[in-house]
Amino acid sequence: DGNRNSTAEQENYVDVDPVGGTMVLFDSARVEHQVQPSTEDRYALTLWINGVMKEPPVAKYHKLSYFYKKYSREPTYAEERLLFSTALLPRCGINQNMTTSPEDMRAEAVNEARCCLICYEEGPDENGGPVRNGVCACRGNSGYYHSACLVEAAKTKTTGEKCLDDTWLKCPMCEQFWTGSTLTAMGNECAKFVSEKHPENTYLKLEALMTKQSAIMRSSASLLEDMELVSKELFSALKEFLGGVQSASRLQLIYRATYNATYGLGYAAFQRKEPELAIELFTFSLDSLRSRGYGDDDIQVMGIQRMIAKAERLLPDADIAASNKKILQLLRASFEKMTEEDGENSFSALESGYSLAEELYFENRFIDAKELFERLHQKALLVLGSHHYLTHNIQYLMGEISHGDI
Repeated sequence: DGNRNSTAEQENYVDVDPVGGTMVLFDSARVEHQVQPSTEDRYALTLWINGVMKEPPVAKYHKLSYFYKKYSREPTYAEERLLFSTALLPRCGINQNMTTSPEDMRAEAVNEARCCLICYEEGPDENGGPVRNGVCACRGNSGYYHSACLVEAAKTKTTGEKCLDDTWLKCPMCEQFWTGSTLTAMGNECAKFVSEKHPENTYLKLEALMTKQSAIMRSSASLLEDMELVSKELFSALKEFLGGVQSASRLQLIYRATYNATYGLGYAAFQRKEPELAIELFTFSLDSLRSRGYGDDDIQVMGIQRMIAKAERLLPDADIAASNKKILQLLRASFEKMTEEDGENSFSALESGYSLAEELYFENRFIDAKELFERLHQKALLVLGSHHYLTHNIQYLMGEISHGDI
């Protein structure tokens, strides 16, 4: 398409024209490569074949040591990938059976270079911010970023009347939610940005507060005060929003914001072990959904019914067995619906299945829980990878059951 490689210093490169029937095979760990911009619609099938690691981590440390001694600097990203290729083992004179101290092993991990998925630069950004991992479902060298780059990329997409969850809370590569501190930080940055740059846009303000609330909800129950605060902020913002002309889209946003604010306060009351207040707020949220035509087979409705049943277990005169039975029924129904609608390998089905297996575990039904955890574990490794928080949670409870530490 007229976009050939024009880099003068690249002497030994080959341009491959986008002609139908062309196949290119190469070792991406050893061959530097780049896809040039296209001015026409082009379609290509790309396949990565993951090979088995042929060297232990300790060998990587000794290769780095070799490089430091020879060049007195850290390797670039391209140099590091070439250095870690097994073809360089004889050249470096490294014995793969060598052992080293835990301190050296930690140094090897710290010095492993990563590239920001937004700016494609290695090392710290201009403000000293490191390349971090948001712990999404990306594999290999994907999923690493500078926090500032991630925020700036989300800002450019925050325009008009739109839901902001996908823009601020999900990885642009794998489209899964960030986790941990990355998730809460992005929720906070979203609300801050909209408040500062779009102070008069009450539509975006409500969306930003719901995005912040969603980040808190997905992060940790320990952020109880933050959940309560943002839910109250939602109610305050709703008062401002109710004054304008109400179109269909605005009414939908009002319903969503009212539901989210009420549910958030109910969740906070539940975590504080105030079951009566939690049940009252959850019931209000449930009634608002049903008034808009949501049936008992809707995922949101089943989720609220489950929270009501959990709150009922905290009541002094609670029928624990009846509540447990209802919770399991709702969890099974949610799992089956997610599996049917989104597929058994979807993140929603895995998350729903984990909730069911976790409840079985807490009810001491260890055989059923273990069987479901084992099924979920295989799928989580395939879909999310070994580093994802959901995979870790599954592995942890599988270990608790297997070792009898219950």
